[in-house]
Amino acid sequence: MESLHGTTVLAVRRDGRVVIGGDGQVTLGNT
Repeated sequence: MESLHGTTVLAVRRDGRVVIGGDGQVTLGNT
C-alpha cells in the first residue's frame, strides 16, 4: 500500500470490491 495524503484512510476489500473511506468520504471501486 502506498502512502495516501490525508488523515485516516480505511480500505476494506469485499467480494473483489475495494471500499475506501477517508475523512467521512466513501469511495467504491466500481464507480
